[in-house]
Amino acid sequence: MEAKSRVTRRGNDKLSDNKRDEERFSESDTRMSQPRSDMSDSRTPRGGDRSLKDLTSERDQLLRAEKTYRQRIQQLEEEVKSVVKQSQELSTENKELRSKLDAKENKVLEKEIVEGQALKREEELVTTVARVNKEKLEVDAENERLQARLTEQEHKARLWDTISSDNNKLKTQNTELEKRVQDLEKDVRRLGSNPLPPPTHADQVSAVQKENKKLEAELSNLRTQKAEVETEVERQKSLNADLTEKLEHKRQELEELVRVLKSDTTSEKELRDLTAQLENTQRKLSECKASLDEVNLKYLELEKENGSTKAALKAKEAECKSLKGSLEEKDSQISELKKKLESSKRGMKKLEDSLDEMKQTEKDAVNMKARIRSLKNEIEDSLVSIHKLKQENNEAKTEVERLHAELMMTSESLTEARRHIKTMENERHSRQQMEEELQTRDKRLGELERQTFRDERQKRAAETEGEGAGGGQAGSAEGTEQCH
Repeated sequence: MEAKSRVTRRGNDKLSDNKRDEERFSESDTRMSQPRSDMSDSRTPRGGDRSLKDLTSERDQLLRAEKTYRQRIQQLEEEVKSVVKQSQELSTENKELRSKLDAKENKVLEKEIVEGQALKREEELVTTVARVNKEKLEVDAENERLQARLTEQEHKARLWDTISSDNNKLKTQNTELEKRVQDLEKDVRRLGSNPLPPPTHADQVSAVQKENKKLEAELSNLRTQKAEVETEVERQKSLNADLTEKLEHKRQELEELVRVLKSDTTSEKELRDLTAQLENTQRKLSECKASLDEVNLKYLELEKENGSTKAALKAKEAECKSLKGSLEEKDSQISELKKKLESSKRGMKKLEDSLDEMKQTEKDAVNMKARIRSLKNEIEDSLVSIHKLKQENNEAKTEVERLHAELMMTSESLTEARRHIKTMENERHSRQQMEEELQTRDKRLGELERQTFRDERQKRAAETEGEGAGGGQAGSAEGTEQCH
């Protein structure tokens, strides 16, 4: 109700504004028509030809009329702007009211639907919600696990890419070093093939020999660098092979997991079948228990009847057990003595074996120490490479975050630009409408000006004709008087 009253008040305000605009328009028309009448009156000649004063006054009147026309056009433009603004405000308010009404209607409909169907589907919804939540948790856990594996695989793939790029760099460096070695070998051969200078040039010979030694030293250094680069390339190749194997293994695991996830539906069906079978077996088991209880009752009755025979049998069994126990004690003593003898033999053999093992362990300890030293060196190298890879990973993460932030900023700016373009298009459409309306009004004003100009010309023509007729009559009267 408040929204409707606001709309009606806004409509009444708009009507009153339109009335005021019409009144201002009529007043301006009267003001515009006033100088025209004055101008027409001023152009009525009082006698003879028109003077310069009349022409200047007419010009001033025309300038004032033009000024009033301009003021009226400016006033109309301001009125059009106010009307456009009011229409925009009304449209926004109408949209807000429409959204509120739609929201209220949707709420009422949802409330009716929920109240009508809540009693029928409450238990079903509770069970389905619990089942769905459980499945959702399981799926989320599986998704997180798969996402973790996927990130690990992506990290390993990026690591493999970096290693391959490093490998390519090392290959290029190796080729460059090989070229330099070949060039130096050529220089060495060239210097060796040159004949020795005469003994008069001893200084030059010593300088050349020093340069030759420097080149040989540089050649040896380059060869050592080449060997180191080749070993590094081989190590990188082996590392690449290991990483590719691990990546393939992880990919197979991921495919198996996806296959397991796809077969969840079949496993649920099998689970339902197994539950049905379990219920059948439980029912059969209960039937068997009932029959077993009946058999036990019959057995108790038979035991009551045969109680006397059981007592006699128990006495005989006790005597047999006592005899059997004494025999078992003797057998156990004999077996213990045999075990002690065998254990003493095994102890002697173990001592002999332990001496041999001690000698072998000493040899193994020496080998293990050497192996440990080599492993420590390898671990240090791997730690350095891991630290470098971590730094590269952190840099890549920061770069990805920066790119993501830039992407978000560009998307926001794009949406803002689209919104701004839409508003500009709306404003351009409204401006075109205003310009068309102003053009129509200008046409009307031009037609009015032309009409007034034609009316004035007709009045002038009529006035000049009247003046000519009056002059002719006066001349004829004077002629008659002279004749008399």
